[in-house]
Amino acid sequence: MRRITAQNRLVVYSVIFLCFYIFIFSYSTILDISSEDKNPSPYGIDFAAYYTAGQMVTSGHADNIYNVSKHHDALEKVLNRKIPFFLAWVYPPTFLLIVVPFSYLPYYFALALWLAITFAFAIFATYLLVLKYKKIALLVCGFPGVLMNLHWGQNGFMNTALLGLGIYFVETNPLMSGLMFGLMTYKPQLAFFPLLFLLLVKKWKVLFWSIFFSLITALASGIIFGYSIWINFFNNFFHSSSTLLSSVWETTAGIQPTLYSALRFFGVAGYTLKITLFFIFIAIMISSLWVWKKTDRLSIKGSILILGTFLTMPYYAQYDLMLLSIPFILLSYDFLEYGNRPYEIAVLGALWLMPMINWPLVILTRVQICPFVLMTVLAMVIIRVKKSNVNEKIYNNCEKLI
Repeated sequence: MRRITAQNRLVVYSVIFLCFYIFIFSYSTILDISSEDKNPSPYGIDFAAYYTAGQMVTSGHADNIYNVSKHHDALEKVLNRKIPFFLAWVYPPTFLLIVVPFSYLPYYFALALWLAITFAFAIFATYLLVLKYKKIALLVCGFPGVLMNLHWGQNGFMNTALLGLGIYFVETNPLMSGLMFGLMTYKPQLAFFPLLFLLLVKKWKVLFWSIFFSLITALASGIIFGYSIWINFFNNFFHSSSTLLSSVWETTAGIQPTLYSALRFFGVAGYTLKITLFFIFIAIMISSLWVWKKTDRLSIKGSILILGTFLTMPYYAQYDLMLLSIPFILLSYDFLEYGNRPYEIAVLGALWLMPMINWPLVILTRVQICPFVLMTVLAMVIIRVKKSNVNEKIYNNCEKLI
């Protein structure tokens, strides 16, 4: 009875938070539209970069979407204002398959539709992931990552849906799981760890379908938009990656809650940084593989996959923390199903807070705490699995004695 009451209370709080997030987004957007003094960084600005690339494609200028200055000029026309910073289009052409249809709509309608559709998709994914306490899926509504994603108009909702569904189908439907992981390759840094992990846990069918669908979408984008666009992407890719991790890092470090960023704040650089990250990557991978071997609980396996993804990526931004809603919901479910200790609630609370407080803390302290919180959550998950296995052995021994 207590569990049901706690579940209902959490759902109500989450819906209240969602209403608050929508109010902030709507108020800021309406204020910007009606104001003569245009905000150079309005709510949803990253979606404007997607929308601009889509419009450039539909107007016959697909070859220019990776040209930073031309894309920037087109972006300023879309938003009807001067933008004092660059938002280059860095995505593979496969992402155009999704964003181009939105570019046929009026901008603000397209923005609202983009956020609504991808958010509904994310809720559907979390609904499937929680097997017993279905209301827990609505915790995604109150997760602070929602506000971050609304703020930038980013793809965090879609990423949550794709990885969430990929995890849900991984044991039961290799084709559907492969489709989701394959589509996730539109954002390569988020797809790398899951695909490598699928290889190491020998999910051959899922991996096959992941590669198949990633190639199919790449082929489709080449047929539709022209194969020269892929040449432009690869010519731009390595330059963009090195820029994000070097010269631009100083100006964007506050919104990069990565282990790479945290170590650089502590003064670690050069080969020392690379070697440190390599050994951490190996440790995270071994730990994640151990967890998958020791438990069949989807709530644990899904959480560890997302945590491992974040702890091994050299680059992601504050809005990507929307993905942490998956381990937050899965671990909340695991607590309801198998119980928890008081300190585990505190750790889960810290995970919930990350999208909200990490950015301000970096600005105030120049310390990037997010990766260390994620490591703490990872350690908590490992301890839960270890204790669960010990309890199971004790129970089995008692059964034999009886």
